[in-house]
Parts: sequence; structure tokens; C-alpha cells
Amino acid sequence: MEKIGNRELVYSKDFIVPEGEQVEILLDLQGWHLKLVILFEPKGDAQGITLKPIDDHAEITFVKWDNGLGTCTSKPVELGTHQTGKKVFFTATNYCIGGTNKLTFQILMGGQND
Repeated sequence: MEKIGNRELVYSKDFIVPEGEQVEILLDLQGWHLKLVILFEPKGDAQGITLKPIDDHAEITFVKWDNGLGTCTSKPVELGTHQTGKKVFFTATNYCIGGTNKLTFQILMGGQND
């Protein structure tokens, strides 16, 4: 088991995402079938993250995460609560070069987000 702070690291992957494409992640998270769709919106007004539930999955949109020097979450972002009562979080870093995103995406469980 790996931990970051007081949270267990349950998933970590790197993705190279061409312009206009999305990432789909399907996980069995200790009995919870989690589906995430990750989108990039380079033309937003301000840099940020939107997270919304859609039918059978959660949609995460990274808005204006198009910096070649990199962008990241400054702390874990809460996704929800697992059936065991543990909180589920994600962290991300992204570098965008020529419209192609290099995303590192992690899912963590447990702990709190102080």
C-alpha cells in the first residue's frame, strides 16, 4: 500500500491526450464501480475544475489547463464518499504542449481535506 499524507493511493496513471479527445476511466474501487470522464476546455474565462454527475459517471473538466509549464491541483479534490464511509479524492497535474495534454491523474481514499 502507498500513501500520500493520510490517504491511500488507489490509482495513478499518466495519459497523453490529443487535442479534442477525452479520458475515460473505469475502476472497481473496493466494490464501487467508478466511471470518470475527463475533458479539457482550453477556452474558458478562468482556470479551474468543474465536477458534475452525469447518469452513470462523473465528468471532470479541466478549464484553461493549457500551460506548457504545468498546472496542478493544489490539494486533493473530493469526489465523494465510498460505501465504507471513506472519502474519495483526486489529484492531477497537466502539461499542455501544442494542444496535447500530458495528464497525471491519481485517486486517493481516506483522510480529510484540511
